[in-house]
Amino acid sequence: MKHRTSLFLAALAAGFLALANCNRGDQVAPEGATIDLAATPSTIVTSDSPVCLALLSVSKCGTSDIVATVSSAVGVPMADQDVRFTNTAGLLFTGTTDNPQPAANIPIRTDDFGNAHVRLISGASSTVNARSGKALGSLSLQVTAANISLITLEQDTSGDDPECSTTPLEINNCDDHICLLATVLDDHGQGIPNLSIQFRLQNATGTNSFTGAFQPSQPVTDDPDGIARTTLTANLNDCSTKCTNFKCDGVQVVAFTTGGAESSPLTFTIAIQ
Repeated sequence: MKHRTSLFLAALAAGFLALANCNRGDQVAPEGATIDLAATPSTIVTSDSPVCLALLSVSKCGTSDIVATVSSAVGVPMADQDVRFTNTAGLLFTGTTDNPQPAANIPIRTDDFGNAHVRLISGASSTVNARSGKALGSLSLQVTAANISLITLEQDTSGDDPECSTTPLEINNCDDHICLLATVLDDHGQGIPNLSIQFRLQNATGTNSFTGAFQPSQPVTDDPDGIARTTLTANLNDCSTKCTNFKCDGVQVVAFTTGGAESSPLTFTIAIQ
């Protein structure tokens, strides 16, 4: 009896130990799972930036968003799986380049769509690898030099998209959409493709500031003309703190790149009642 009790206690202790180790370890994909890697942009466009010197000690670099999609053996995306990323050049991080959080060989949890997100900033070609359990994924990114001469920003009033406002730059209600076109040109006046563009709001005036939302937040110049498109809308906070009895005038939007180039500001007004 004593022997049986000892065996039971030993098995129980082993179970608790295994559970503790499991809680401390990664939540990894099961046998037969796969990882697919994608990058936006797929080619890193490098340009001069103080960020490059600060993070990589090089004068030119560029960024790309990396997504690892974990799927089960039957192809179903898997949420809540930990993915570890490694790379051969540059820096893997989460957050922004102003406040980057290291992401190399650190578990990144997949979302409801089975996606784990990191960013790569690099001045050289790099191979990014992802692992979750026995599932592996690999993606090679090349770099190309681009001397950005000009970024222009304008409203798309063509009417091709029925959701886009064709009225002057003004948001009158929470359903208004302002469609924006950012064009990036090189020294020869040619468009630069595969370049990630970011947007920011500035100089918001009035009692209630306007924060807005861009979708997508970082579009890519996905055609030879160097054009990236995004849509500006009000977010829930903007709708709950409406401008009353006045217009929040002087709100500006700017298109820019990680390399530091940016457009002239485009001014619009907010009149949400």
